[in-house]
Amino acid sequence: MRVREPVAPSASDDALRSTRTASIAVIALTLVVLDQITKVWTVAALDDRTIDVLWKLRLRVVRNPGTAFSLGEGKGPLLGVVACIVVIVLARLARQPRTMASAVGIALILGGAVGNVVDRLVRAPHGFMTGHVVDFIDFQFWPVFNVADMGVTCGIILVIFELQNVGRRDARTPSALDD
Repeated sequence: MRVREPVAPSASDDALRSTRTASIAVIALTLVVLDQITKVWTVAALDDRTIDVLWKLRLRVVRNPGTAFSLGEGKGPLLGVVACIVVIVLARLARQPRTMASAVGIALILGGAVGNVVDRLVRAPHGFMTGHVVDFIDFQFWPVFNVADMGVTCGIILVIFELQNVGRRDARTPSALDD
């Protein structure tokens, strides 16, 4: 039985890691900007109005003091702190993605989390970290959500699929101890 020695990262590994990190930053920042632009427009244009767009889709402003599905209502400061911790953990994870697909997934989750943290910070009617997240996309059969929520959801789905694929690839790859 022969054990393989660990291989030091090459310059191409470092370049790939830098490319993934830059991609994560660009995707996350783009999502945050898009999320905030849509929320600013929504608050300014809709206020108390509802716009029927197509079939069950309508736009209306909902100020959500809780988390997804309005859970945790009344726990604004705690939710703000937890959200900040999640952003920090995601930022650390984003530095070491195994594949580009997982990098994109992490970027979407990170961008969505930051977009909603910004709401908690800047839309604070009762003091620091008590802000409400602006939700506005309403299908009438699902809780109202926003662009940041779409990023988080798509990112989680992408990471889950990627984790399943990595597990399958790892199962097919002979281990270093098999030699």
